[in-house]
Amino acid sequence: VDGGEEGVFIKQPWFFGDGGVVEEPLTKGSEWKVWSTDYVKYSVVNNKYSVSFDDIATDEATPLDITAHLFLKIKEGKSPILHKNYGKEWYENNIKEVFSKHVRNFVSMHDMRSLISERDIYEDIEKTLKDDMTAYFEELSKDKEFPVDVVNVVIDKAKPNNNVLEE
Repeated sequence: VDGGEEGVFIKQPWFFGDGGVVEEPLTKGSEWKVWSTDYVKYSVVNNKYSVSFDDIATDEATPLDITAHLFLKIKEGKSPILHKNYGKEWYENNIKEVFSKHVRNFVSMHDMRSLISERDIYEDIEKTLKDDMTAYFEELSKDKEFPVDVVNVVIDKAKPNNNVLEE
């Protein structure tokens, strides 16, 4: 593995032995394993996940374009738990749609003029979204540990689409 990465081994024995996720991650260098063992790398530094919306509706049904960024960090030494509990596609399967829903709800509560001209709206919603996503992660952890921290949320300034600009 490179710096800022952890490796997770998944044993897949053919004849004898136990299979499954190895509880101890590979944190530096490399390691020899049986050829049937699978291997997945996870980045344990801050990672940015972006969701772009085209023609998202404001409270007055005016379409806007906006991009939201969610910065997440896998807790060091916990990548095997993440893989075992939520799989390799943990973001796509558990986070992306929930985050998108929260952003859509935010946009639908404000009018176009406010979203385009008032920056303090974004500061409030970024804090609210961070708190909401942190609470969601805690809720996920009640069922199975979800070892990921919300580092930050950033919402780019909304832009009216071309049809609205022409109007």
